[in-house]
Formats: sequence, structure tokens, C-alpha cells
Amino acid sequence: RTSAQFTPFEAALASFDAAVATSVAEDAGGAVSVAVFSGSEVIWAKGYGWADIEGRVAADARTIGRTGSISKTFTTVLMMQLVERGIIGLDDRVSDYFPDIERLVDRPAGAAPITFRMLASHTAGLVREPGLEGAASGSIYGWEDKVLASIPTTGYQTTPLTEYSYSNIGFGMLGLALSRAAGVPFMELVETLIIRPLGMESTTFIMDSPDLLARLSVGYARDRR
Repeated sequence: RTSAQFTPFEAALASFDAAVATSVAEDAGGAVSVAVFSGSEVIWAKGYGWADIEGRVAADARTIGRTGSISKTFTTVLMMQLVERGIIGLDDRVSDYFPDIERLVDRPAGAAPITFRMLASHTAGLVREPGLEGAASGSIYGWEDKVLASIPTTGYQTTPLTEYSYSNIGFGMLGLALSRAAGVPFMELVETLIIRPLGMESTTFIMDSPDLLARLSVGYARDRR
């Protein structure tokens, strides 16, 4: 068809498709999978780049990648579900449910108690990463122990509520605090309240399915694999 025969949606989609393809080619590393939804229906999906650069495995719409910090979105959705159920309040002190947070170091004088809202909005004043070596590595089964071990090595960058200060360890503490408040393991909460109800069959914490493993992409970062 000529360009005049395309609907506005088709033209916009073609432009978007070309832009993503160009950006991924310029990046020259890793893969991107994109989907367009109408309500709960996927109406278009496509993969770009390489799921495995060395193995020359091209990505497609079903290629699986690491969730990374998108897990923060899952954590905050879970938090709001617990708020709606009356299990916590957004402005409750986290220490009421998770006393371990009191082991943070270098607390500024007169600092307000850390609340769930502060952790979720990166306004608790915490540093980005803890001082614990290897805090972000290791088996997923040991993540709770890593968070607990990280807390005494985590300090404040600013006084709470004075500025936005992105904190990965802050969200680790948030997830663990939500789990303690609900009395249910964090991964079980997310699976039960978010992943399963949304029918996210390719999203999981543990890659124990041959089908999922076969679609898993290699992870890459700049200057290192």
C-alpha cells in the first residue's frame, strides 16, 4: 500500500517500529521486546536486536529479559494493594512493621521517621546503595538476608523529606517491610496478587521452566557481560 492508504494508527506504529529498530541498532547490544495493548489485548508485538549476541540468536516478541528496576513498580503496586486492604497505611512508620530499619546508620538529627510513602517515593534520604560488598548479587533465595545485612551499612544522603534521592536498598527494605506487614513472603505476595491475576505467564522470580529458560536472553551491560 502507499503511505496514503495507511490509517493514522498504522502510520504511527510504522514510525514507532522504525524508531525502535534504529535505536537498538545504534546501541548494538542486547535486545528489546515491545508490545502494544488495547485494553487487555496485545494487538502488536515485536522483538529487536539479539537475545544472544555471541550465539547470534535474534530477539522476538517472546524473548524474556531481566526485569531489573521495573520490580520497583511491582513493589509499589503491592504496597497500594496492602493499603487498600487496610494492612498498612502509606504514612505508617516502617519500623512499626519492620524494626530492623532502625539499624540504619548516621541518622540526621531530628529526622522524621521513615514511612512507606517515603521509601516508595525515594524521599527517605537514603543512599543509593549499601556499603555491603556484593549486596546486589547472589542467589535470589538469599535476598532477605542480603537486605538485613545491608541495613547496618546503609546511611543517609540527605535528611528525610528534603529531596528526591534514588535508593535501590530503600526499595529492598520496602519489599521486606511489606512482607513482614502481611506475614507472607514477598515473592508469594507478588505472584498471588499481581502476576497471576494479570495472566503474566512469562513473568516469574524463579526461572525453573524449560520454556522460559529457552526464551531467556543473555544479560549485557556497558563494557561487561
